[in-house]
Amino acid sequence: MNEDIELNDGGIIEAPDEEFTIRRRDVNGNLEEIREIGNTNHNEWLILFPEAVIKLHLKQASDILEEFIEDVESCGIEIVGEDWPDLLVTYQHAVEFLS
Repeated sequence: MNEDIELNDGGIIEAPDEEFTIRRRDVNGNLEEIREIGNTNHNEWLILFPEAVIKLHLKQASDILEEFIEDVESCGIEIVGEDWPDLLVTYQHAVEFLS
């Protein structure tokens, strides 16, 4: 499990929350900085928390697979299977991965 990181000045970098937002607090607990996904410097702190990096990548992969599944289902699984059998296999693997 990710633990907060104590800094030399007594402040901390808090482990990412469920949205992968990371906060830095000073020695008195005052909020000094917030880094969120999309900030240019977010990854600089995220890499300090390997478990969070893995969870973020799995979440992003899951989001992509869910979108792919929705696209295939909106076209019609039977049509996809007839016209693109390899795509149907990928669809089946995506469904299995997410279940």
